[in-house]
Amino acid sequence: MDLSAKFSLYDVLAMIIPGGIIMAAIILLFNPDLFQNECTTCFMSNITINDLGIIQSVVLLSISYVLGLLNNWISDGVFRGFRNNHEAIENELLRVLRHNENIYLKSHGVNRDRQTKSQVKNLLIIIGKVSKNIMMDWLKWIPCIKKNNMGNHTVYHSLYYKLYDRKLLGAIPFIESQVALLRNSLIPLVALIVAFYIHCEDTCLLWSLLVVILLYITMIQRQNKIYRLVWESANYLEL
Repeated sequence: MDLSAKFSLYDVLAMIIPGGIIMAAIILLFNPDLFQNECTTCFMSNITINDLGIIQSVVLLSISYVLGLLNNWISDGVFRGFRNNHEAIENELLRVLRHNENIYLKSHGVNRDRQTKSQVKNLLIIIGKVSKNIMMDWLKWIPCIKKNNMGNHTVYHSLYYKLYDRKLLGAIPFIESQVALLRNSLIPLVALIVAFYIHCEDTCLLWSLLVVILLYITMIQRQNKIYRLVWESANYLEL
């Protein structure tokens, strides 16, 4: 039986891989001998895994998928202020209009003349705003903060589903799978780092945390690319 044919790309990237990381963290935390006989420094360890039979592989794959589903549910709550962030959607609209003429977007009531800052400065600003919204969600347990001056997010959603209905999303679904992988991997990676640190105190903690931060920044950048592709597609296509 070809198990790979039973799962979509989204299942593999967003559920199975993060679930496998969580399972590895749990195994390492409670029985590290299943991986290796002794701990060594990070990037230098030789992890040996015994050959698994078909039944064992199916069981481990199923457990990874279930853990991935639970992790996805938790990540939905932790990162509620991340997706469809009003400031990020507005910022990508301004970038599109800055580098392209307003062709069909004006027919949807979109008309912005403000100039955007440099790309690096833009990314840093959006990272700060998205992080702030996520933190506010953690503190208050409320949906993403609404801004009265951010009205274009409703137009964005309308254009997204028009592109979806006409099968014009292009590479956007693939990028969404990448974002899902990055988002769902952050908590499992932190758990894996903690498990490594408990059993191996000379683990490169700072470098590991730096990797998590870089993945977080990459996640925001890829999500912003989705916003930009939607705006650009809607600008050049008469929807």
